[in-house]
Amino acid sequence: MDILKWADLVLVMEAGQKTELIHRYPWLEGKIFRYGKSMRVDVPDPYRRPESAFVLAWNYLSKLTPYWVDLIKKGKMPE
Repeated sequence: MDILKWADLVLVMEAGQKTELIHRYPWLEGKIFRYGKSMRVDVPDPYRRPESAFVLAWNYLSKLTPYWVDLIKKGKMPE
């Protein structure tokens, strides 16, 4: 997928999404990470779910975002 070629970092919500993308696009290895990596959690994907699923996902994302902002500011990638 051309849109991913320019990316230095690709964040996904669930481990299965990461696995699928790496399977399809092996060159993404080392660029793709789970958003919840720092807390060892998946962010439940709210796609096609009720509004409450979106609220839950938002709560996860709001707690996990500072970790990624800090890494990006420092120019680091997670290990």
